Amino acid sequence: IKRQEYLDKNIFNVLLCKQAVKDAIIKAGNISLLASSFDLSEIVASTSAFAIKNILQEIQKDFDYCIIDHGPNFSQLNEAGLFASDIVIIPTLPDIEGFEQTEWSIKKILRVAPSAKMKIIINQFKGEHPGKLERELLEMFGPVLDGKLLKSSIPSTKLIRRYTATGEKISNTAKGKAAFLNRFTDFVNEITGKKYQIETF
Repeated sequence: IKRQEYLDKNIFNVLLCKQAVKDAIIKAGNISLLASSFDLSEIVASTSAFAIKNILQEIQKDFDYCIIDHGPNFSQLNEAGLFASDIVIIPTLPDIEGFEQTEWSIKKILRVAPSAKMKIIINQFKGEHPGKLERELLEMFGPVLDGKLLKSSIPSTKLIRRYTATGEKISNTAKGKAAFLNRFTDFVNEITGKKYQIETF
C-alpha cells in the first residue's frame, strides 16, 4: 500500500461524509482495509453511537467478516465500534494486572454492547504448558474467564514481533513460520466456527 493512499482514504473522511465508504476502502492483496487517521482525535468525542454500525451496513454484503481494531481505551469512537460488533475479542497478558484489566473491560463492554459475544485471548502464553503462577491466576479468575477464554493463544516469540514489524510473508514452508501459522489458523477457526486451512498470508 502506498502511504499517500491511506492518507487520502481513511475512516476520518468517511465519518465526515467527505468520502463514501466504498471509495475509501483500500485493497491489499486478498483483504480490504479502511485506514484510520490521526485526525480522528478531532471528532472522537462527538462520534455517534451508530457511526460504525452505519458504515458496516453499507458494505456488509461485500464481505464475509469485518474486523475492527481498537485502541485500549473507551472513547466514544471505540464504543461505537463495540456497539456495531457481533463478537468482541479481548487480548490480555497472563498476569494479575492483565486479568484485572480484562475483568474491568468486560463490565464496560456489557454496558455498551450487552448482546455482543465476548472472547478472551491470552498473549505471551505457554498454552498447554502454563507455569505455576499462570495456573494460579487462571484458577483465581475462573469466574471472569468462564465461557469466554479461547483455547487459542498468542505465543511469546520474537518471530511474531519480526513479522508484525516488517510485514514479512508467513507460510508453512519454514518450521518457525509453520508453527505460528498453525496457531493463527486455530484462532481463526475457533472464532468463526469453521474449518479453514490457511497456507500463507
